[in-house]
Amino acid sequence: MSLIFTALTVLLLLVHLAALGQLGGERWSDRHLVRGALVFTLVLCCFFVEHLFGLGSLRWLWPFTLAGSLFVLRRKIADEAFWRGELPFLLPFAWAFVWRFLFPNLDVTAEHLTDLYFVRNYMDGATLPPPDQWLPGFRFDVYYALMHYAAALIGRLFHLSAGWSMNLGFCVLIGLLGSLVWSMASRWVASTGWRSLIVAATVAGGNGLAPLLLVLFKGPFVVGTAVTRLWANTRFTGVFDQNINVEWGRRLFGSVSPDLLQQPWGPRDLPLENIGYFIYLGDYHPPLAGFLLLFLALAIIARLETGAPPQNREDAHGEHNACGKLLLLLGASVPAAIALNSWVFPLQGLLVLGWAGWRLTQGKPAQFGWLIGGGLIGLALLYPFMSHFALTSLAVPLRPVPSIDHTPLAQWVAIWWPILWLMLLCWIRRFGEDTPSARLGAWAALGVLLLLVISETVYMDDPSGDRYNRFNTVLKWWSWLFPGALALLATLLISAERRAWRWLAAVPLIGVLCYTLPQLQYLVQQPKPHAGKLGGEAWLTSDPVNRRILEYLRVAPRGLVVEGIDGGAYMATSAFALHAAQPAFNGWPSHVAQWHGEPQHILIDAETVRRIYRGELPNAAEWLMARGARYVVWSRFEQNRNQGAFAQLQQQLAPSYVWRPLSDADGVAYGVWERR
Repeated sequence: MSLIFTALTVLLLLVHLAALGQLGGERWSDRHLVRGALVFTLVLCCFFVEHLFGLGSLRWLWPFTLAGSLFVLRRKIADEAFWRGELPFLLPFAWAFVWRFLFPNLDVTAEHLTDLYFVRNYMDGATLPPPDQWLPGFRFDVYYALMHYAAALIGRLFHLSAGWSMNLGFCVLIGLLGSLVWSMASRWVASTGWRSLIVAATVAGGNGLAPLLLVLFKGPFVVGTAVTRLWANTRFTGVFDQNINVEWGRRLFGSVSPDLLQQPWGPRDLPLENIGYFIYLGDYHPPLAGFLLLFLALAIIARLETGAPPQNREDAHGEHNACGKLLLLLGASVPAAIALNSWVFPLQGLLVLGWAGWRLTQGKPAQFGWLIGGGLIGLALLYPFMSHFALTSLAVPLRPVPSIDHTPLAQWVAIWWPILWLMLLCWIRRFGEDTPSARLGAWAALGVLLLLVISETVYMDDPSGDRYNRFNTVLKWWSWLFPGALALLATLLISAERRAWRWLAAVPLIGVLCYTLPQLQYLVQQPKPHAGKLGGEAWLTSDPVNRRILEYLRVAPRGLVVEGIDGGAYMATSAFALHAAQPAFNGWPSHVAQWHGEPQHILIDAETVRRIYRGELPNAAEWLMARGARYVVWSRFEQNRNQGAFAQLQQQLAPSYVWRPLSDADGVAYGVWERR
């Protein structure tokens, strides 16, 4: 039955998304751009409205939206050509769905629980900013989580859990990314095969290290080797370059400057997260939203550059209106970065300004009025959000990169050679060819060079330091720049009439696609005990003890849930609350404290909870009651952490909390204390 439900839910979702692509897609001759633009616009408008008043549950709405979608598609449902045209969206969606279906757990891996927490904040449809599910008594207004709000809209429409919403939202986002890259490429490249190569390299590929992974990190054909290669592609500089297991690789990449050796924290950790890495990892994290804005902007620019030649006056009027709407969206994409991925806000602005500058150099109208108008509309829609977020966001000044923090040259070239290759080809082509695509390619390559220089000379000085001094800046900026440069520059080269340019541009595309080798090995060899359980909680419910606790909390009256705390982050704390749709008394304290400016009460409360679960707080019941805690969990995690503390805790909580035994194993009772 679960497979039937999964199939029906995915079908409902895809029907809605296919219908969105048809709303103006035929007039604009590009359903994929229309779908991306409408999803972006709908989410942004709903986000604005719900800052004024929450819309609550939307489950009553889907029968009407389904009827409307079927009406829009009434002439397309049985049309084979229509569904072939949907493949640029469906295939990337399916690739992401395979990963989420086989590995659906939303657990302590990477940022899974953090992302689930973000989505869970928006699931109740409360007026925004919503109550913070990790910090009772506060509002969630300290993070750029518009992408997570979009996933919550899916769950609220189809009455799904936060876990289902996050997993399906992830697949939708990857489908949109692939289809927007296709939209951009199709404006210059006629061949379906070449377009497919561009999309595959952008969505599933790695960076320049991908073809070197097999020779730098040798090992037996086991899943552990695949995991090493998947991570090495992302965390190479400063981490995996120190663990190369071939001599020539250690000589090439393992050398460290004397100045770094004198520092206690050693080489700098400088990561680059490609889309393919996110698909493997399963993190529904803001860089993915940055990719969406990037490729939406590139698809709009491609549409504006190539146009749709009008056949008559009516067509010309329609083309003028379509271009006006696209310019407004392009302008709105810049402020939208503040709510989607604030780190790339300056990069998105430079992209739009760079295109406007290109128009001026070509003697074409830059249409700054439309762009500024779109930016103002975007700011207006985000004003309620920023009225909270701007007051609580961290100050991250721009600073020059210290000489000791620069990327080692060998590592930098190894990562960026595909982009350097494409840039060089674009400039060489321009010297011998004076066509619109050649001129635009040279201009785009110049813009990429400028951004590479900027990323190596300045950084955003966030609270991280030492070996992580540039970590967040590089993580966000490099990760945004690489796929955008790869897709755009390769597209413009492949559009050339001379075959040589196409085959030369294919070299870096095939190179980065080598990243699919460890991905496929991982898919084949990694155990899949929870495949198909898209709620993401199977890692909890596979244990009978934890399953009973989760089932109880799901049907219990709403109230704050207290769970034990191991460290500061990357732990199971709040997993029961999040998967049970209950507010958590505590989340990951190091994350929450950083987002809120390091207030001491968050860390003090976390340490108090640790003392409670060690049985060291005599007035535990009084303390918890004063803070509104309704449920106190004793699960496998608490038992494994402090086996002897149960009796002491039972004695301390008994005056105010009643013990609900829900399971026992090996003579140990498990359950929940519930406030009397």
